Amino acid sequence: MKRYKYIAIALFGLVLTNCSGSESIFPEVILETDESTTVLPNPISLAVDDANDQFVLVNSNSGIYFKQGSLSLFDIDASDPAEPTLTQRDIIATPNFGGDVAFDGAQRFYVPFRESVDADHDQMISYDIDGNALQKQDTALIKNDPFGATVFGGKVYVVADEFMQKFNADLSSGETYDFSGLTEDGFEDAETELIRSISIDPATGIGVIANPGGRTLIFDTATEELRQLIAGPESVESALIADDKLFVIDTLTEAIWVFDWIGLPTPSETPDVIDDSEFLITTIPVGNGASKMAYDATNQRLVVTNSLDDTLSLIDTTSLQEIDRIDLNPEDLPSRYKRGCDYPFDVKVADVGGESYAITTCYDSSAVAMVRLSTHAWVQIYPNTVFE
Repeated sequence: MKRYKYIAIALFGLVLTNCSGSESIFPEVILETDESTTVLPNPISLAVDDANDQFVLVNSNSGIYFKQGSLSLFDIDASDPAEPTLTQRDIIATPNFGGDVAFDGAQRFYVPFRESVDADHDQMISYDIDGNALQKQDTALIKNDPFGATVFGGKVYVVADEFMQKFNADLSSGETYDFSGLTEDGFEDAETELIRSISIDPATGIGVIANPGGRTLIFDTATEELRQLIAGPESVESALIADDKLFVIDTLTEAIWVFDWIGLPTPSETPDVIDDSEFLITTIPVGNGASKMAYDATNQRLVVTNSLDDTLSLIDTTSLQEIDRIDLNPEDLPSRYKRGCDYPFDVKVADVGGESYAITTCYDSSAVAMVRLSTHAWVQIYPNTVFE
């Protein structure tokens, strides 16, 4: 989706320029929490707070339906496990083009935005939950085109084109790591213009940076060094560390590559190139346009969004086999639903009332969908209104 940013910004700026001195053609973003009137423009990421049965949703507005994007706060009620309900408690305006939302495990959420502040910078903003309301906290300038973000050891990590930045919890004291010179340093297929996301192993502090434009990067947060580059695959959309394994989505082979994370080779120098065959376990075919993954520890399942197929793949992390593929946008919608989940992108697992649910953003149909993982049943779409 990053490839659309500059076209969108150019169009956005051109229209605003042409409308100077008159009312903009873009309306204010709709901030209604009632399901019958709410609008979630291009939801792109979410973060789950299991302790409070709630999640925060980033509505990127990448299609430029409004002047701004938005951020939503939802409650999850799973009193009836087969028909959980979602209640939107708050929605606030944000900059456009939000990316991955990162949660600190307590009350603070961090969102990078690709709406430019100046020629060289976009921005990161933090938000807290205060009762039933979302409250904006701190803002920091970051490198152009940020998308992936995570929190580890009280620090906030965000990746952008060719760079990674680290901030304190209040977004102060940013440190920058430049990956732009790897090709010049003699590393083949190491272009980093499309760095997409970052996942850090909480046990070791070793981070994996997904890089669709080249080799996957391994970063050590303790030494603050780029540790390794994995030789293959060479178009990794996202990465996830779980169950002593490293799972990466390769868009070229339309498969999940599974590596033995415990068997990650020790580098002879830093950075070093690892031959993927040294610790590759297997590859698992999935659907078209796989984008994001989440781990269901209760059922030992990996949930994968297949964005171009409008499906979720469920993978058994013990047998390393796809055990089901769930269609979230069939031609004949179930009668209870008024819209499908078009282009499922991000996905997280929520544990509510003793049940595990996959919650996915539906980017093109401006909704979120829920799947009950014990039964593989699609159990909710929000808002359940006709999509126009």
